[in-house]
Amino acid sequence: MLCIGIGHLSMSDRRRAPRYVLESPLAGEAMPMQDVVVERFSENRLVVISPSSHTQDEELMIHIVMPNGLASHRANVITSQPISVAGTLCFRLELHLDAAEPFSHDERNP
Repeated sequence: MLCIGIGHLSMSDRRRAPRYVLESPLAGEAMPMQDVVVERFSENRLVVISPSSHTQDEELMIHIVMPNGLASHRANVITSQPISVAGTLCFRLELHLDAAEPFSHDERNP
């Protein structure tokens, strides 16, 4: 029951969308997107200041706004070093970008 003022309103079991049940779980990982400060960027290397640490050899997906659209690259963490930025603990991440499959947002959605 949901109480509103002095009256009562019962809530139905209806939903706008149907429920689905997975027979077997799907493997996957989720990580929220984070903004970082780019220190250096070259063809296959990226150094950023991040609010969170990542482990060496961890695989990440990097999205970079470029003049011709959004470029997305798979990346591997080479190093992760703690640093202080204005008294806040941050991490300098050196990443190796996989240049084999970069694509821009414009190429995916013509």
